[in-house]
Amino acid sequence: MTENDHQKTAHKTVPSAADNSLHINQLSVLRCMVLVISNLSHRQSAGDICCLTGPNGAGKSTLLRTIAGRLPAAAGDITCAVPITYVGHTDGLSGAISGRENLAGWAK
Repeated sequence: MTENDHQKTAHKTVPSAADNSLHINQLSVLRCMVLVISNLSHRQSAGDICCLTGPNGAGKSTLLRTIAGRLPAAAGDITCAVPITYVGHTDGLSGAISGRENLAGWAK
């Protein structure tokens, strides 16, 4: 995979009344030109619970950020009928601005 491949994104929000599942098909993700996720496929049905575990640096946050569209995928497809949001532990509220301004920032 090349640097140009890293710029591609495979994230899609696909409207569908019949299927609210998250579909991940052959997902690969690069971080700093290192392949950290390779050919991952998974289906998560609405209402199902999934626990993502692993040691520091295993790629958990990278996977979640990619699913939410905050990081580009190098290859593969991610489809879901509803928008996905990722809120990490460093995405908290800023004390330097008002609550309204914090909410406005999240609404973008």
